[in-house]
Amino acid sequence: MATKPKQALHEKVAAVKRDSILDAARHVFAEKGFHRTTIKDIAAQAGVADGTVYNHFENKEALLWALFDRLYENEMRAAQHAGAPKEFGSAYLAAQLRSRLANLEDGGLELLRVLLSEMLVDESLRDQYRERILTPTYTLAERALDASRAAGHPAPADAELSLRVSSATVLGLIMLRLLGDPVLEKNWKRLPELLLEVLGPGAYTGKSTPPK
Repeated sequence: MATKPKQALHEKVAAVKRDSILDAARHVFAEKGFHRTTIKDIAAQAGVADGTVYNHFENKEALLWALFDRLYENEMRAAQHAGAPKEFGSAYLAAQLRSRLANLEDGGLELLRVLLSEMLVDESLRDQYRERILTPTYTLAERALDASRAAGHPAPADAELSLRVSSATVLGLIMLRLLGDPVLEKNWKRLPELLLEVLGPGAYTGKSTPPK
């Protein structure tokens, strides 16, 4: 019994250290690019020994995918979709979009700026991103949309294609933001509601959801 508080404290300290290393990796990846970054660079930025980084992450690739997991909230995503209302409606979609776009503001844009450019020329990195990030995301969302449609609620007939159109729209907005578009910089927090006019359930009923 006496060891449990110590174990909990140890786990909390380890989690803080892990987050610190991830913050350092995000900073260095954004500054130097994925391929030019070394574990030594990340350790120096985090103020720890190289071995400390390896205690938490097997290699540089593991750090990269852990960053994406944190950025896209992958550990919580399955539970979020499982707990989604049968009506895959505006409030739920707005909350999901708001969360994702807010995460990008917290250092995610700089990370994507570098890594998207590298993925376009690195087939291995691109394949891993599709396998680790895109495919699981689409699979979960497709199931939720199919369940909503089966329950008689508005949903696209072709969930697979509709989700790709939706994600391409969001990716295009991210690219414009990365290019320094002043309108998007000013209105970034309004995007979830505005996107619902085009991508939300109203698009399949002829009814739009006006921004608040």
